[in-house]
Amino acid sequence: MEPLRAGDPRQVGPYRLQGRLGGGGMGQVFLGRSRGGRPVAVKVVRPELAHDEGFRRRFAIEVEAARRVGGFYTAQVVDADTDADPPWLATDYITGPSLKQAVAIHGPLPPAAVGVLGAGLAEGLAAIHQCDLVHRDLKPGNVILSANGPRVIDFGIARTLDATSHTATGAVIGTPAFMSPEQVQGGEVGPASDVFSLGAVLVFAATNRGPFGDGHSHAIMYRILHDDPDLTGLSMDLADLVGACLARRPQSRPSLDDLLDRLTGPVEGATRWLPPEVTTMSTLPEQERVGALISLGGLEKEAGNLEEARKLYRQAIETGNPEEVATALIELGWLEKEAGNLEEARKLFHQAIEVGNPWQKAKALICLGCLEHDDAGNVEEARGFWRRAVESGQPGIAPQALVNLASLEKEAGNLEEARKLYRQATETGNPKEVATALKGWGDLELSAGNLERARQLYKQILDIK
Repeated sequence: MEPLRAGDPRQVGPYRLQGRLGGGGMGQVFLGRSRGGRPVAVKVVRPELAHDEGFRRRFAIEVEAARRVGGFYTAQVVDADTDADPPWLATDYITGPSLKQAVAIHGPLPPAAVGVLGAGLAEGLAAIHQCDLVHRDLKPGNVILSANGPRVIDFGIARTLDATSHTATGAVIGTPAFMSPEQVQGGEVGPASDVFSLGAVLVFAATNRGPFGDGHSHAIMYRILHDDPDLTGLSMDLADLVGACLARRPQSRPSLDDLLDRLTGPVEGATRWLPPEVTTMSTLPEQERVGALISLGGLEKEAGNLEEARKLYRQAIETGNPEEVATALIELGWLEKEAGNLEEARKLFHQAIEVGNPWQKAKALICLGCLEHDDAGNVEEARGFWRRAVESGQPGIAPQALVNLASLEKEAGNLEEARKLYRQATETGNPKEVATALKGWGDLELSAGNLERARQLYKQILDIK
């Protein structure tokens, strides 16, 4: 999950938005929560489509049809407002990584898991087709690997987008590596097109590549129309089944019932269908998982393994809630600051200011001030960031910013201003922060030759309990 951006809505219908889950041709998908705390995936239509009356009519029809889709292997539509500006719909939020994420991190799935995946997707597509819908964009990013089986998401709406886009621009909707020949050619798309895409998804799950290679989208689409699929690395049985799914002629592809007869479903009594490392991605409470990623990032940073630390912080940024994301951004920003990558550090601290809570925003301001003062030598920039941190009034942050400002003024020879700032810090901080301010103030007086005043300030530190 990514943090919300400056222009993103914070509320859609009754749902409070918490972050970005992804996006596509139709719009942006957000993680939202109902007033009762239920998590949902909220898809908000792009403004240019929302103003197309033909799109709105088709969207309303498709949403109504999608509401009827049931089954165990789909993310069901739970709410929608097709008259809103912009229109939106909400589906069940399925906890777990996408197939794309899981394979990217842990590599191809083992053959048994690919069989279970295929059976689950076939059943999910069957439920969609029974409602006279075609998915049209089945791909690894639209398959969620939950602990109790795969789930198909983003179904039932692509036909609306396809009709609008094709009418307007002659374009076709889909992801090139997983499109059927009829989609590539802009022809009639029916259930058999989803079967072709299912075959391509299973190749990806088993090999971490598409059946028609990588490269420019036009090159991939040419190979879909003219080349045989590359099934290297698949078992003989799976290659035979997938090869049938990838037949160029829709009439030559097996039905979903045929696929369900041939694919291996979950073993009776089995509690896991995924490899343990992927299951952990699906079942570990999200907050604990993200917290562990941030803690591990700190550990690897201390050990000098900066690349591993970066990787862990990035995973936390991609999957955490806004406050967790802000924490990871600040930690990664400080790592980059210490590594001398100042521009990258600035960017990360500013992102933390955008998504964090008030305390985290103030913390990021402190970090920006330190970067400008200690590393870049931009004293005025540092002064500005620290003053903003003081104005935040955040406990533990404002007193620290006051001490930093006092030190800056002391360096500049503005002793009276420094004294004023140290005094403010002693009046607002906790005992530790007061002691830090008294120590800085005492050092100032000592360097100014005011030995008795310095002595008094140091003694005050001894009286703190």
